[in-house]
Amino acid sequence: MTAIDKQDGDGRHDLWHGDDRCDGTARRNAPMSRTAGGPRFDPATALGWHDVGLDGLSCFLRCVEAVLAHRGRSAREIAASLATPLDLARSDTGRGPFSDFPGCRLEWRTVPGGIDWDEVAALLGQHRYPVLSPNGLHWPGDEFNGVAAAHHHMVLAVRLGEGVLEVLDTDASPDDGFRRSLPLTDSLRPAFDRIALVETRPILRDDDPAATAGRLLDRSTDRLAADLSELAGFRNLWLRQPLPETLARGLHVFVLGDVQPQLFTLARALDFQAAPELRPLVEALETAAKRAKKLGIMLTGLHRFRSRQVYTLCLEEFVALEDALQSVLAALSAHAGRAEPPTAPTEPRRLADRLADVTEWSFGQPTQDTLRWFTAPYAA
Repeated sequence: MTAIDKQDGDGRHDLWHGDDRCDGTARRNAPMSRTAGGPRFDPATALGWHDVGLDGLSCFLRCVEAVLAHRGRSAREIAASLATPLDLARSDTGRGPFSDFPGCRLEWRTVPGGIDWDEVAALLGQHRYPVLSPNGLHWPGDEFNGVAAAHHHMVLAVRLGEGVLEVLDTDASPDDGFRRSLPLTDSLRPAFDRIALVETRPILRDDDPAATAGRLLDRSTDRLAADLSELAGFRNLWLRQPLPETLARGLHVFVLGDVQPQLFTLARALDFQAAPELRPLVEALETAAKRAKKLGIMLTGLHRFRSRQVYTLCLEEFVALEDALQSVLAALSAHAGRAEPPTAPTEPRRLADRLADVTEWSFGQPTQDTLRWFTAPYAA
């Protein structure tokens, strides 16, 4: 295993430019080269972007992907930068989105009152593009605007000038290149009270597909089995009583921000190896990622009804996701030549901690309020 560094145009020595052979398609093999105007969202070259920005990746990871592409990383290198062994609950990460990847890391900083425009200008002047998690209380068009603090979306600052901040936003119009131009007003600045910068790392390159698969898969099987047991335990609780709205919102953030991207990036990293023996696993991962996307988007659509009972409509999709993850577990086990680990329902302790983490970070819900649903369900 080697890590090859190469200086990029921003003066950083952190790019791997290896053999980009994959399945023979030029589109998937093409480098995502730097653009003079800064990072951009380009569905034609982005990983798996077919219909909406949430195809495969979260809004957060689309921002990270755009920065990595701007720094010269190819689609294959971006997949290698983001793919990790499966660990859906990610219960050891602390507050906020998972931000520690093989090829990059981000450290979130909270800025009470919002980041100073001069600091944003200085960062952009250094070709450092901050990922911003807007506070919905002050974010134009957000459902929480003027109502309550919430951090459930991510954008990427790319230009500041002439009294306007320009951001890349998966919710913006594709006709405008997914860009939003925001006037630098006193009312907008408090929206930008969470910020992170993409710090790149050298990408590990394995000498052969088997080594890559081993690094990504050896820990995935048992972790996925444990996650499936907890998901089954969560489902049993959900069958006994409805989800509170904030927990349902936390579930959609977890599904779209943790579950779907892990499945998708692992599938992409393995697919670029072009190893026939990995195809069944890649297909199972892709199917499960699509199931996660469907569940997450369905949950977001139901939030507008503000009813505990309405979320039961998602139970069928939740079970479908579990079934798809069982197929991933079967493919992982077959690839490893071992029997499938048991996945009997168990108390969802790690999942409870993760959802409590998500609801606190995104919606300001005290962790004890979320955990109460798990420990004293009918009192929630």
